[in-house]
Amino acid sequence: MAGKAGLCVSGAVKIGVFEGELESKCLAQVQTRFTGRKNLFAGSACGSLDLGVDVNFGVAFKQAPNKGTPEWSGDYWAGACDVDDWHTPAGASQAGGEKGVTLGSDLRAAVIGVKGADAPPHVGLAGPGGASVPAPKSATGIVRGDGYAIVHDPQAKTTYVMLANPKAGRWTVQPQADSSAVTEVRSADALPAPEVHARVSGRGGTRLLSYDVKPIPGQVVRFREIGGGVTRPLGDARRAHGRLRFTPAFGRAGTRRIVAEVERRLGYALPDYELPPLDGGHLAVLAAIKPHDARYAGLPLEGGGAFDAQVACVVTMWPVICPLTRFRENLERQARSDQSYAARVGGGLDQMKYWLSEDAMSDGSPMLAVERGDKVVMPDVLYVQATGDNLHPRHCMDRFCAAYRKRGGRAEAMLVEGEPYDFVRSNAECAEARRAVKRMIEFIHECKARADGAATSGSATG
Repeated sequence: MAGKAGLCVSGAVKIGVFEGELESKCLAQVQTRFTGRKNLFAGSACGSLDLGVDVNFGVAFKQAPNKGTPEWSGDYWAGACDVDDWHTPAGASQAGGEKGVTLGSDLRAAVIGVKGADAPPHVGLAGPGGASVPAPKSATGIVRGDGYAIVHDPQAKTTYVMLANPKAGRWTVQPQADSSAVTEVRSADALPAPEVHARVSGRGGTRLLSYDVKPIPGQVVRFREIGGGVTRPLGDARRAHGRLRFTPAFGRAGTRRIVAEVERRLGYALPDYELPPLDGGHLAVLAAIKPHDARYAGLPLEGGGAFDAQVACVVTMWPVICPLTRFRENLERQARSDQSYAARVGGGLDQMKYWLSEDAMSDGSPMLAVERGDKVVMPDVLYVQATGDNLHPRHCMDRFCAAYRKRGGRAEAMLVEGEPYDFVRSNAECAEARRAVKRMIEFIHECKARADGAATSGSATG
């Protein structure tokens, strides 16, 4: 849900299984957003603070299980709304005791956070070229000036200074005589302003969304169809200029809106960031059933028009056939303090670093794609999994195979007995692994024989 109002957030919040206390935070004329999903409640409150720039500052918070216990977490004034995460440069404290930060050029706005030992510090700022922010009369409340605002937060023991169009260079903290000792100085930059233009053409059941997006590192632009009781994702912008074909979803008659959601991809700028291990088994199935999906054909290939990406068969071993289901089951395990898969790859919540949202997990789930009637092709599938592998849920294998067969495809499930879950690969000399490999070879030859005798490979279905 969303709304616009003057807002103070404080006190107890309880939604479903989640409950907790929010510290008092007050903003004037803010846009609020709240979202709830299984095992997650999150919200934000964003406002401009009347600084003369089109930048929203505010707070973001969420509650999700942490080692089995639902906990609140979040940040104020950075890592939320239109502001990037905090960063503390090496030069935050220089010789002579002056503490400060260095701001880059061409920033729309920036936030400087000054933390005190026991209270929000009573400070002003001295910037490059004679720029300055005078210290207020006291370290309380919200103080606005020409191109700046100062927010004193007693709970965080921090004074936040928001700057509009700050000059590039060194900004140093000027503590007043009655100030709490300054223990930390950090800064956060306003994110670049997004630019998205889109138009819809076509009529009836065939529509074409054409878009132009300003490329920004870490930015994700997702288009949604909204109206007539319908809210559904249409797809992401994969390049600066592109098109998405879609059929309007079934719903009430009337005008539909196409909304662009602009998100920031966390971690894109960290040089030591690593993606969690990907599951090639499920990606193989996804690419096989959607070979003509433009989102999986984003890299141009010279002479590529001569090739057909369709395949006659797929052999997949213990795939994450539904990323959304596994993510939610991992959340449930953590909520009940079940540590049975804590040390195993895929047993935690790191897959969110790859998928970024539950909507993306749903959209990229082969099981759900087949069940909900996505346009797919249906090569023959051999699905291999160990009987004791609960981290790749058996019920997902059963659901996928059943839905695949219901739509006319061939799906063979092969269960093998042994440990660990990947022994077919890691202990390939054992008898059960040899049995699995033998069946894979036979399956591929059977598929090739069928493909050679057919006019086309696979069958398309709507």
